[in-house]
Amino acid sequence: MIYKKSLFNKEIRQSYIDSLSSRKRLSFMCLFLAMMTIVVYLLLQIMYDSVITELMPELMLPSYFTIAYIYNWVAYIFFASYFMAKYQSLTLSEISENKWYMLSKMGYNSIAIILYKMLTSISIVLGVYAVGFVIAMLVASILKFTMVWGYFLPSLASGALNVLIAIELILVISLFSDNKSTAKNRFIVALIICEVLKVISGYYRLVTNKVLMVDIANLFNPKFSVYPTLALTAAVILPLFAYLGARRKSNFYSLKNEVGGVTIVSYNDNRVIYPSKRGRHSVFSLPALLAKILLMLILLGSIAFNVLILIASLGSSTKEFSIFGYIPYIIKSSTMETAIYKNDLAVFKKIDSQYPLKAGDIVLFTSEKDSNEVFIMSVVRSDDDKVVADYLKYPVLVGSGELQETVNRNRVYGLFFGNYRIAGAIILFINTFPGRVLTLFVPLIMLFFYNQIIDFYKKLKNR
Repeated sequence: MIYKKSLFNKEIRQSYIDSLSSRKRLSFMCLFLAMMTIVVYLLLQIMYDSVITELMPELMLPSYFTIAYIYNWVAYIFFASYFMAKYQSLTLSEISENKWYMLSKMGYNSIAIILYKMLTSISIVLGVYAVGFVIAMLVASILKFTMVWGYFLPSLASGALNVLIAIELILVISLFSDNKSTAKNRFIVALIICEVLKVISGYYRLVTNKVLMVDIANLFNPKFSVYPTLALTAAVILPLFAYLGARRKSNFYSLKNEVGGVTIVSYNDNRVIYPSKRGRHSVFSLPALLAKILLMLILLGSIAFNVLILIASLGSSTKEFSIFGYIPYIIKSSTMETAIYKNDLAVFKKIDSQYPLKAGDIVLFTSEKDSNEVFIMSVVRSDDDKVVADYLKYPVLVGSGELQETVNRNRVYGLFFGNYRIAGAIILFINTFPGRVLTLFVPLIMLFFYNQIIDFYKKLKNR
């Protein structure tokens, strides 16, 4: 590695981009983050009429607020992954890897190198994040949301603070780790701790509140959450730790000459002998273990999702699928709210004509006119041979009681057992083209190209 006249330009070219087309690739990163945000938003909209909208409205609202929130998550995950993938060139691990040894002998100032390295790392990350944020907002304008300028600055500040903490953590961790596997493991643990602190401090309640996130002052108000204040304090302190640690370590250079099972190290022209360290086998490393667990979960999840697809396709008014006496249905209307919502997976237990029914029970029964037509209604009253049932929620233009049904008791064959709203949302998603691609084609590709994926992961890990 040769530092040219401009250390700043060198870091942009060498540390972040592996070719001279650095500006183009940085621009691509910005565009990728923005477009990925829009893709995630559109995919989530597939599940709009499901429980997801109630559980996580911040991900589903037709608003710039939602786009900003999704972008912050996309950027955070992207940068965290990128830091680990490009660990050796992005961090201060260059010092312990002897990449600065010849530079110091050539008269380069190690303090200047440290400062430029840190400055470039932080400025590039924040620059890419900010430009990507602006592009995402501009692209989102085609969705014709109502413009609320108040969301922009607080959302930008919260997301920038997250990626800033991430890059500063990896810089500091690189100085106190013996190898990149250890550093990556510590980085993952540090990010998990940050997420736990966010949850405990109420950070997510703050950043998902549309009213509070209009004013940036609320972001740093301890009344709502202390995490942003703690993170801002850490953002000031961590670079100081990184600088002091790098300055101390820059005085220490390993020649990496193996003599009799020991490593000879030069320190201020005095030779000190340290035992060579034996690395653990890669199969036991946390990243390798997590990768294998993730692959297994994806494959098992794909099988489970496709079983749900089978249930969804068979559980309809014309075809019925029974599992050990239980009948699943995907509800396609809102007539049974608030007991069963649209797109819920509802399960009914099979019953015979002797099963006692009471008012309020939700039942399955066939029509008197067409035995292939199935109704789901709530029992109004039940006699020995007749059942009167009605919907819980009527359409706007239909009067109450107009759709009430009276059927023979022997036509009632199912009693409501329970509804599973998250499962219904999953089925809703995987019945779409993107869902089918993710749950069918991706796992198949992973099965057929398993060895190539593992080889790629090993190469990525050794970078």
